[in-house]
Amino acid sequence: MPLIKTTVLWLYGVLLVMLAIATFAGHAWGIPWANRYIYHSIPFCLLWGMLAAFTLYMLCQKRLWKRLSVFMLHLSFILILGGALITFLSGKKGSVHLRIGTTSFQYMEQETNLMRTMPFTLRLDTFRVEYYPGTDIPSDYVSRVTCHSLNDSSFIQADISMNHVLDWKGYRFYQSSYDEDEGGSWLSVNHDPWGTAVTYSGYILLALSMVAMLRVRWKRYYGWLLAGVLVTACVLQLKTLYTPMRPVLVSPWFGIHISFIVVSYLLLTLICLNGVVALSLPERGERLMRLSRNLLYPAVFFLGAGIFIGAVWANESWGRYWAWDPKEVWALITFMVYGLPFHTESFPSFRNPRFFHIYVVASLLTVLMTYFGVNGMLGGMHSYG
Repeated sequence: MPLIKTTVLWLYGVLLVMLAIATFAGHAWGIPWANRYIYHSIPFCLLWGMLAAFTLYMLCQKRLWKRLSVFMLHLSFILILGGALITFLSGKKGSVHLRIGTTSFQYMEQETNLMRTMPFTLRLDTFRVEYYPGTDIPSDYVSRVTCHSLNDSSFIQADISMNHVLDWKGYRFYQSSYDEDEGGSWLSVNHDPWGTAVTYSGYILLALSMVAMLRVRWKRYYGWLLAGVLVTACVLQLKTLYTPMRPVLVSPWFGIHISFIVVSYLLLTLICLNGVVALSLPERGERLMRLSRNLLYPAVFFLGAGIFIGAVWANESWGRYWAWDPKEVWALITFMVYGLPFHTESFPSFRNPRFFHIYVVASLLTVLMTYFGVNGMLGGMHSYG
């Protein structure tokens, strides 16, 4: 077992380093370069696969199914990785361009630029840009389409907008762009029935396991935390109703995603400050470590929930739940870094108050990089956040 633990730790560390390097490489040479040579490379995929395999082995070796919530948590990560692999191997993405009144039964595949056939025709009936009242600021882009099956007489009419997708016969269509004269529309196409289903199963299992673990360790102040999340979510949601925002942000997922992330970062900052105090007052190190551990559970779980809620939102908005955007990657790095202190049985150093406090103080650098550094140095889709 010691050799396996060491191997897992090395795999974990190498992945963290590769993820961090990839964000800077993507900034320097472009995301397509980072996707080709890092994120979608065979060594990178093998590292994730080996980590998942060793994790599953350790779960069985320690008979962690007897601790159901812990077993479910780790199994959810394996399911999420498995879903991502299925999506990578079998998922199809592309785009279709339609002018008003025109019909197509093909789309252009993203990876190969080949035309792929769909089992139905797609016709653009109308397209319109909606604006905030009294302004020329767009609030949404809406394509009205009709689909007719090529195999039977079934058909469907639907509106496709920034946060409203069309899901039919295993294909999902997303509003992507439009022609300058507003006479045509570009739709993204996603055909990934199996990968998305497995990944979403992992998300559901993750949520159930986190709720179960927090329930076991429930403290009265965990109920302020939840109140804080709800209040923050409501405030942010009201902002989307009364403040002109980019159409993609006008979504019920917005307030929930941001509030979970913000509360998590606040808790991680508090844990860091608590660590500074503990290092200054060593005689209180043990007591303050217990306090930090109690806060670490909701902090990391809120971060994990925020990340995966954001992934669901992304998939419902533009057809991909993970795009290796720098802020996504650094949020994942932060989640992985703060996940280690929970494993005191495998890594006894985290039982030592001084080591624990030094670790959580240093770990705040990942939070600062995620929240501030990405915006200032790396940019990306989340640079407005």
